[in-house]
Amino acid sequence: MAQNGWCGENCDSERVGKALVGYQAAIDLWTYQGEQWWARFNVMLFANSIVIAAAMLATPSTRAHEGWRLFVDGFSILLPVAGLVLCVVWWLLTEHEIAYAMYYVASARELERCLSPCVKTVSRGRCFAQGKNVWTRSEAGQPRMRVFARVPAQHMGRAVIALFCLLYLFLLVAQPLLFTQLQRLGSTIHAVMGG
Repeated sequence: MAQNGWCGENCDSERVGKALVGYQAAIDLWTYQGEQWWARFNVMLFANSIVIAAAMLATPSTRAHEGWRLFVDGFSILLPVAGLVLCVVWWLLTEHEIAYAMYYVASARELERCLSPCVKTVSRGRCFAQGKNVWTRSEAGQPRMRVFARVPAQHMGRAVIALFCLLYLFLLVAQPLLFTQLQRLGSTIHAVMGG
């Protein structure tokens, strides 16, 4: 085996070629996985928004027919519970996507070691995400990520899911309490009006 200029170790051009193909595959899979994650995230965000809106509209009513009132009362409990289940599924999908992203990044970093010392795009990404200066030969000089941009997307995604969970829990607890308060207010107004 001959010393290859692309590797810091002994390897032949066939191995470097395979590493390059593997590196490109890891980058492509990482990109595809990221697109899939955002597509799923948007679908789940839309679905949860619809469930929240329906749950807000399904407030118990004292003036409705008895059968209809039982349906609406049950729906006002069922929707937040269904929303919580949807959030659990959303969380699990997110964790699945994060795990694959980490795997593809680790694979790309591993394969970068066999490539030219100039190929450090993924390896330097960690330093960039931490806000450190990253040296490049471009006119941009040393790009640096700003403080607020350093929050990883997966943490922001988890925060959105947690917010929906809190909204569903609030609806489960607050809707019956709010309904009771509205009933009391209605009875008070009815009594004051002389009815």
